[in-house]
Amino acid sequence: MPNAVMCEAIDELKIIEFIYEDSGRVVEPYAYGRTRRGNDALRGYQIGSSSEGTISDWKLFAVEKMEGLRKTDRTFEGSAPGYAHGDSALSPIYCRVP
Repeated sequence: MPNAVMCEAIDELKIIEFIYEDSGRVVEPYAYGRTRRGNDALRGYQIGSSSEGTISDWKLFAVEKMEGLRKTDRTFEGSAPGYAHGDSALSPIYCRVP
C-alpha cells in the first residue's frame, strides 16, 4: 500500500526529511512508485544531508530504508534540472509531481 505521507508531500510540493543509511536527508520528492524488482522507491532531488553537507543531486531512495519520514512546511517549485516526468525506474508510479 502506498505511503500516504509521501503522496501528500508530492501533491503539495512539500520538502521531506528522513534518515537514510544513518544520515539525515532533505529531499524534494518527485515520483513515488515501485521498481522492477518490486520494491517501493522515491525519486527525489536531495538538497541536503547531515553527513555530506549541502548536496544537490537526483537519487532513487528505497522506501524500506527510510526512517522517520516527515513532511515539512517548506515548499519547492517542482522543476529541478533534469527531471524525467515519466521515470523509467518506477512502474507503476503511485504519485508524481504534476
